[in-house]
Amino acid sequence: MKRIAIMLVAVLGCGKSDVKAGPAPSPGPPAPAAAAVAAPATPPAPVPQIEPCSLVSAAEVGAAIGKTVVANTDGPQQCSYGLDPAEQQKAIAELDKGGLAGMVKGGGIKMPSAITNQLAVTLEISPERQSEAELKQLYAGVGSAVDKLDPKAHGLDGAITNGQELKGLGDWAFTTNIASVNMGNGISTRGRLLQAQQGAWRLTLSVTIAPDPGAAKLDDEMVAIVKPALAKLR
Repeated sequence: MKRIAIMLVAVLGCGKSDVKAGPAPSPGPPAPAAAAVAAPATPPAPVPQIEPCSLVSAAEVGAAIGKTVVANTDGPQQCSYGLDPAEQQKAIAELDKGGLAGMVKGGGIKMPSAITNQLAVTLEISPERQSEAELKQLYAGVGSAVDKLDPKAHGLDGAITNGQELKGLGDWAFTTNIASVNMGNGISTRGRLLQAQQGAWRLTLSVTIAPDPGAAKLDDEMVAIVKPALAKLR
């Protein structure tokens, strides 16, 4: 802005032919260099890199959930856990071998584990800080919007509701139900989130699991997964 003002004065001055140039001002002392006046800014401290898969092992996740699990790194701050592909393939082979006849037991239908047994777990850590109240308000807003769409009309038993406070877990922690579906014949699924803050780190654990163990049991399983991770972030 100052440079623009000086240029404007110079242009206006050139247009006034009746103004006589005065004597040139005597040179003053040289201005100090900008580098000497302003101290260089201190660069922000680099965010430490933490491998999420090192915080919780596949064996720990499997022990908490009660399934055989394998881990996979999805990015610099995210790790996923899923069912052992070998066991899944075995269940699918049994399904192919038995066919529909193998699903009928005692006049009823027994769904095979290849269909009913599902698991997707994601563990994510972030140095971004958000308060517990801010996150709850965010989920409440999303939940209100979803409720207007009548989730039960789309086969959802429940969607986007804050679960329970998890005392003694990190600086704070709580769960949020994302969705639950029960189609009968042993086909039921639940999706749930656990948010926790430990010092400078925010941790998010998401679990989609079938059969649905129920909200209370799944919360216990999620706490068992998160505890060793939070201990390593202290």
